[in-house]
Amino acid sequence: MRVMNERTGDLMGQLGDISSGGFRLESDKPIAVGELFDLRIDHTGEISAKSYITFSARTRWCRKDPYDPTIYNVGFKLWK
Repeated sequence: MRVMNERTGDLMGQLGDISSGGFRLESDKPIAVGELFDLRIDHTGEISAKSYITFSARTRWCRKDPYDPTIYNVGFKLWK
């Protein structure tokens, strides 16, 4: 699933993994640690009546993928 910056409309990356407290994003560029973002995921109507989900999250870590050096794995913590 594509994760977009809600404020700018820019593509942040692809959702790689998700847990109860956060998620991992696969991005083509590094994202600074400690930044707070308003994010949006567009989805089909099967998940909810709205076709998107908005939420805030803060970057916790960012590192190059060990198998594909063109990808950055970025950890986010969901923010209240």
